[in-house]
Amino acid sequence: GRGAAGIAPTSSRAWRGGFASGGLTAFAARGATVAGFHSSAAAHRAPRKDGVCGTTVKVGTRIPVEGVLALNNLRDNKGARPDAVRVGRGEGSGKGRTAGRGNKGQKARSGNKPRIGFEGGQTPLRKTLPKRGFFNPHRMEFNPVNLGMIQKWVEDGRLDPSKTLTMKDFVDSGLMDRRIKWGVKVLAKLQDDGKEEEECFANPFTLALHLEVSRVSEKAREIIEANGGSVVLVHYNKLGMRALIKPHRFPEGLPKPARTPMYLRNKVDREGTLPAPGPRPDPAEQEQQQVAA
Repeated sequence: GRGAAGIAPTSSRAWRGGFASGGLTAFAARGATVAGFHSSAAAHRAPRKDGVCGTTVKVGTRIPVEGVLALNNLRDNKGARPDAVRVGRGEGSGKGRTAGRGNKGQKARSGNKPRIGFEGGQTPLRKTLPKRGFFNPHRMEFNPVNLGMIQKWVEDGRLDPSKTLTMKDFVDSGLMDRRIKWGVKVLAKLQDDGKEEEECFANPFTLALHLEVSRVSEKAREIIEANGGSVVLVHYNKLGMRALIKPHRFPEGLPKPARTPMYLRNKVDREGTLPAPGPRPDPAEQEQQQVAA
């Protein structure tokens, strides 16, 4: 008979005794080694019961008694994949004639199924309950950030107060999460201890910052402007916000800033710029340049 790769049995009887009768497990139990065994010859015959059909091992590898673990040997546990129920194959199976669907009716027909929520013609439950509220198609969700956290980030050196701080600076410094939908709103809370906003001024805000954000509370604007800072409300749509925070995702160039919708023009100062604005010019340097000119 035909021998395995690297092994040439002396006769067909030796081939049957070495592999066919006991398989690799029996052959390895006798302390033998397999040299490049591959069951390509057994591919056209019935599958082996020892589960090693198609297994390939390196030359000189000693096969353990348990057999060789390979991808083509992996099998589901018994009962993990039950066979599908065969319907309409005789009364003796228990699923013959009507195939478990009963006698006539819409549910006994092929391809016809009542839609979800259909209750046979009576008023369905979803229509008997009253409606409450409404859905606002213009709703916008902003990620909040407190002045106390901004001040802490500046004191720790994570934010540069000499430049105009944008939402990209908040994300790059780790102050905000990258998953920003519509923008950032600055709040006047100075410490995160669960107190009311009016009672949270144990550490006064003393920084003169220039911010470009989507929204700001009235109290936060008063505190920032009282210290000589400024807040500019800018508008970005979802594409513009993504281009502002992740400009590396646009290798062919950043998109143009979107125009502010009519219903938002009274809530922002201008459209946002792409890319983010750079450092603010130093007033002293500007005066020196004007004098020199």
